[in-house]
Amino acid sequence: MEVTTAPMSIRNRIHRGGKRKLLLLMALTLVVGLSVAACGGEEEQPAAAPPAPVEPPPPPPPPPPPAPGEPPAPPPPPPPPGDPPPPPPPPPPEQDDAMMEDDAMMEDDAMMEEGCQVEGVGEDGIIRAFQTQDLSEVIGTIAVHGQRGAQIALEVLADRGGILGCELQIDFIDEPFDGNDPAPCLRNYREAIQSGNYDFYIGPTSSACMFALPDLTKAAGQFVFSGIAADHQPYQENYTKQGPYIMHPAVSTFLEGRSMAQWAIDNGFSRAAVMVPNYAYGQDVGSSFVKRFEAAGLEVVSQQFPEFNEENLTPFINAMVAEEPDLIVMAMFGNFIVPFWQQWKDCCADLGIATVTGLAFSSTFEVSGLSSADFADNTYAYNRGDWHLRCATPTGLELCQRWAEKYGTEDERDLPIPGAFAFVNYGDVLAAAAVIEATGTLDPDAWVALIESGDFCYDGPYQQNQTCVNPVNHMANNCAEVGLITEDPSLHYPVSYDPATFDVYCMSDVLPPEEVRVLTENPAATDAAFQTYLDNVAANATTDAAWVTELPGPR
Repeated sequence: MEVTTAPMSIRNRIHRGGKRKLLLLMALTLVVGLSVAACGGEEEQPAAAPPAPVEPPPPPPPPPPPAPGEPPAPPPPPPPPGDPPPPPPPPPPEQDDAMMEDDAMMEDDAMMEEGCQVEGVGEDGIIRAFQTQDLSEVIGTIAVHGQRGAQIALEVLADRGGILGCELQIDFIDEPFDGNDPAPCLRNYREAIQSGNYDFYIGPTSSACMFALPDLTKAAGQFVFSGIAADHQPYQENYTKQGPYIMHPAVSTFLEGRSMAQWAIDNGFSRAAVMVPNYAYGQDVGSSFVKRFEAAGLEVVSQQFPEFNEENLTPFINAMVAEEPDLIVMAMFGNFIVPFWQQWKDCCADLGIATVTGLAFSSTFEVSGLSSADFADNTYAYNRGDWHLRCATPTGLELCQRWAEKYGTEDERDLPIPGAFAFVNYGDVLAAAAVIEATGTLDPDAWVALIESGDFCYDGPYQQNQTCVNPVNHMANNCAEVGLITEDPSLHYPVSYDPATFDVYCMSDVLPPEEVRVLTENPAATDAAFQTYLDNVAANATTDAAWVTELPGPR
């Protein structure tokens, strides 16, 4: 099979020149707006031209000849004297942007009035979905961000008139996170499936639960979209067992591990030590990193596996440092990163070894009370959707604006900036809605057929253009980034990323076409469909990622 490689999407390093371009564009927009406003006011307008003379109406056609034996029809009476000819119809009024928006809203309202147009929806016109989340905040505010992102997606869909006139509702069930025991989480999903109340499912916070969940949904003949946890490394290799009723619109562990490996390769590191916790998330990220790094001919000099939520990391640090790496790679996340950062700062900051870890994001900074005194120089981290980048995409900006309105006020300063998992769950819901809208049905086989055509793309928060879905592994071409951890006193939580240091990687950057079928066996997706997907990725690729440093609303 011959396939063409899509160009890299947005892996370019982002420089501060992007900010200057954005500011220039904003300034130009403001100048144009002011110029348009200055055209009104009290300036005298030229007199209107006189109307063109009205053409007389054409004479009426002659009456038909009479039938044989019938008298001729009398001629039509003449028009009353003095009646003017009828005026010509007025020209259609010009529509400005506001009128066009009103028309669009009227169309949405009309669609809602017509009722739900999706095949398989009940008489109430409601599509129902289910998701468990760690709303108890065992691992910080990850799930809170996720739930709020999903709720904003529901608002966006409602404002558009629903999904073909149907309302989407999601039941969020609390499942306190337990990294090593998926049983309670799976029990929630099993009970939801047995209830018969739901049309599809969104994956949970727990990685172990997400890995096992497709067995349940497949047996029930129902569809699951990856949610907060998106463990795609094992899923790709077990597609024949877990597919086909699954799609991964969320950023995955596969992208996470490979992005950190590609970042290390691009930045000249050659000897890496790896420390990942011994549960599903950590193992998937570590495995993905090691395979990609070693495939490039580079060396992994040490691998350490602390227990989940281990606080004393010094023995593991000592074991890695003894092998003299130039980079230490971790798969910690959220607030679990903080003990490493503090112990590394105390023992080894003067060694000059760079560190990079998975999933440092808003929750990490919110719960930890970190300052620059808590982490060393050369501290990097991976993020599944930092707001600096995601608020600069058209679909991401909509979330950011609504987030600022809802949670950026003085009495809602607990989470004033959307975290990575807000964008993840927001994108999950929009992807599910797009599948339903494109097929017009709740039939999961129709969803699979659409995905495996290679011609399914949707508006998501990760790219400037549309995000396309790989027909072989059902994985969206989403993006994530690696950047330097720094301190920004202007932020509500001052520890953040320096966006000028971001390297951005999409799935098309880290999973070459020739590897796709090596990892995933799915003969239902044809070579032609796969090529269609690659063509769509190329058509939607962006050569640069604009970024912003201001979020609407209070900070």
